[in-house]
Amino acid sequence: MIEERPDPQEINERLDPAVAFSDALEDNYVEEEIQPSEQLVFHSLRVWQTVLLVAIMAAMVVAVVYFAMRPPVVVESQSAAQGTVEPGVVDAAVVQQQVIDKHRADKAAAAAARAELYLWRYHIGGKLAGLSLGPDGRCYVQGVDGNMLFCVDEGEMQWSYGIGNWSLKQRQPLANGDLAIRTSNAVVYIDGGSGQRLWEVPSLAGVKAGDRLAPTAGPFDDGNGNVLFVLEGSREQEREGWPGSMETVRQTDLVCMDRSGSELWRTAIDGIPGSGLTTAADGTCFVASRASRRDAEHGLACIAADGKLRWQRGISDPDVNEFDKLLLGPGNVLYAICSRNGSHGCSLFALDAGNGRELWREDGSRYSIDAASERDILLPAGDSIYLFGYTSGSLSGEPELLRLNSRTGERIWGITIDNGPSGELSVGPDGRIYVISHYLLQCISPEGSVLWQYKRSGNYFDQVEFGPDGQVFVRSQGHLAAFNRDGHELYRIPDMKQDIVVTGDGTFYTTEDEELVALRP
Repeated sequence: MIEERPDPQEINERLDPAVAFSDALEDNYVEEEIQPSEQLVFHSLRVWQTVLLVAIMAAMVVAVVYFAMRPPVVVESQSAAQGTVEPGVVDAAVVQQQVIDKHRADKAAAAAARAELYLWRYHIGGKLAGLSLGPDGRCYVQGVDGNMLFCVDEGEMQWSYGIGNWSLKQRQPLANGDLAIRTSNAVVYIDGGSGQRLWEVPSLAGVKAGDRLAPTAGPFDDGNGNVLFVLEGSREQEREGWPGSMETVRQTDLVCMDRSGSELWRTAIDGIPGSGLTTAADGTCFVASRASRRDAEHGLACIAADGKLRWQRGISDPDVNEFDKLLLGPGNVLYAICSRNGSHGCSLFALDAGNGRELWREDGSRYSIDAASERDILLPAGDSIYLFGYTSGSLSGEPELLRLNSRTGERIWGITIDNGPSGELSVGPDGRIYVISHYLLQCISPEGSVLWQYKRSGNYFDQVEFGPDGQVFVRSQGHLAAFNRDGHELYRIPDMKQDIVVTGDGTFYTTEDEELVALRP
């Protein structure tokens, strides 16, 4: 037997009686001639409706004027009136003072708790930025106001160095205890004991901001006490198709200098210097260059620790702009990230670091990668590589954390990251991946499952660091929280607003209130 379905009109009438009433009026409507007496009654009703509406509006106007002109009721505070406040009346001044007193008490209690954690603190003054540690435990921090670089050891000032009118681009503590820095116009070698400048290249005399003499990448420690950096050079060569006619060609020079300032070697590769430079543990260097002409290719080169060129190759992709970053991962795989012309996306090339052979590339055909966060999207680990990608083929899609095979680029797994990543990828000593997504921290296993997560409203997470015994430290804009490897919160330190550096023994170094501090929970 076929069940008879109700008519849609009948359903509408059940849900809305007004529909049934309207339909009934239409069904029973018969057009008749209206008599004059009926017209008079109709118009009388309209007049009374108008009068009633006017009366209501007038009453509303009178009420508004009355309450607007009524003088406000002032409740004096207890201290001002020196009397009692009527029961049920809240004294706003008293409540506000109570809130202020509680905030001050909480802040004092937090400061007292923090004071017990300090190992030492050194007042420098002014705004501080860019904290880093040397192999010998010395702290280097930049004073922004006077553009100074300070060296502090065990709470005592060792020396300071004036950077001058140049901006500080990179600092490199060296294994021998010295320090090399790159400013906007020079590489400077500083004696670690005295803070004296031993040499600078090029000499700052007569150099202007934007000059091609300025170094573009480095400095790096080659592991033997020498410093590596990139300069732009040039050479004269015969013009192609014009025998006997010479032209000046721009090139990239990788320079190696020792502590005395002697140039040990200089190796040139084709193209204009780029920002990509990385080194291996044995001192092997990988350098990126940009095409010097429209018909040329962007280049990658591998240079041995003695300065000999091992291999050099170009990248044939007309959409590639330049190499923004080079990373050397496990398995002797070199990763090159480059932005793309006319796009917010970027390309990723994986090469065999031994011979420069291309293993695979990702140019947006499988995953779209956002170039705006190129420093955060890529992390080699073991035989895999982790990166943030958009499998929908568009940067407007849902971002995923992807694990790819480092030698083939094949996808192993992917997991959606709500709201997208907002910080760097981090991999703990046990291989677990930690992803920051604004208010959310997720701990993900190497197999792609979420092991635990920590969510906090009000402040974004900024940094993840690792300490002894599997501890994980998470810093937000308001506090530092410590977790064990299972995600259980161990303790919390308030007012940790600046970047931290954590050593193997669990000591924290950070800056706060114009001071450089060291503390240990």
